[in-house]
Amino acid sequence: MKFINCLIRYTGNLYGILVNWSTSARSPTFINCILQGGGGIPRENERYGRIGAKVQYTNITGGYPGKGNINADPLFVDPENGDFRLQRASSCVDSGTDTGLAVDFDGNPRPVGDYDMGPFEFPFLRCDLDGNKIVDKNDLIIFSQDWGKVVEP
Repeated sequence: MKFINCLIRYTGNLYGILVNWSTSARSPTFINCILQGGGGIPRENERYGRIGAKVQYTNITGGYPGKGNINADPLFVDPENGDFRLQRASSCVDSGTDTGLAVDFDGNPRPVGDYDMGPFEFPFLRCDLDGNKIVDKNDLIIFSQDWGKVVEP
């Protein structure tokens, strides 16, 4: 079972998602996901002993070993009202990997810059000339320094 660019959020129930697998089943894979709140992914249980999942480039509460994984507040725009898009300062922006998905959940092109974690790609800021995800006076300085310059072919 593969979970790609998904969002699973703990809302106060026992689990955000419950995946039941036996020793003969393959462990689930999570890539470019955001797993927020709750207890994360257990590494063992009473019946099967050591269990696990392949988790990469995922923001997971409590952390989890794997390439590119982080443990940070995803900084959703307005989660209480169902807006799970990422804010500009989110650690999930440009922290994912190529999963072959050409568009995000809203149908917007992916990637914008580097790949983002979760279902929504953060939009490009046209005036962010220094690439720091903030449009500020430094971008204005870069713009003014390049004003009137001609690029020779």
